[in-house]
Amino acid sequence: MIGWMRAGGAKVRRPYSSLAGSAGAGLRGAHATVAVMEGTSACFRKELVSKLLHLHFEDERTKVSGDALLLLAELLKVFVVEATVRSIRQAQAEDLPTVDVEQLEKVLPQLLLDF
Repeated sequence: MIGWMRAGGAKVRRPYSSLAGSAGAGLRGAHATVAVMEGTSACFRKELVSKLLHLHFEDERTKVSGDALLLLAELLKVFVVEATVRSIRQAQAEDLPTVDVEQLEKVLPQLLLDF
C-alpha cells in the first residue's frame, strides 16, 4: 500500500507495507525495505564506534567526546542505509531477484566519492 507519510516536516510518498511476508518477494518489496530502514531507530552503539576509532588512533590517550561518538554513529548509520538502498536499486536495474555482494561492489566507488 502506498500513501503519504510525513518525513522531516515534508510530505513524502512512500510505501506503508511492513516487511512481514515479503522475504520471499525478492526485490518487489524493496521500497518497503527502504521505508522500514529509514524509519528504524537502530544505530551503532557508542562503545562500538569508540572502539573502532581507538583502533586507528596513533596515541592511545586520545579522547573522543560523547557528542562526537553520537555524530559518528549517525554518520555510519546513514552510510549503511545509503549503501543498502543503492545496492537494491542496482539489483533492480539488473532485474535480479536478490541483492548480492556484486551489487554493493558496483555502487561502492560512487558512494565513497559522494561521502
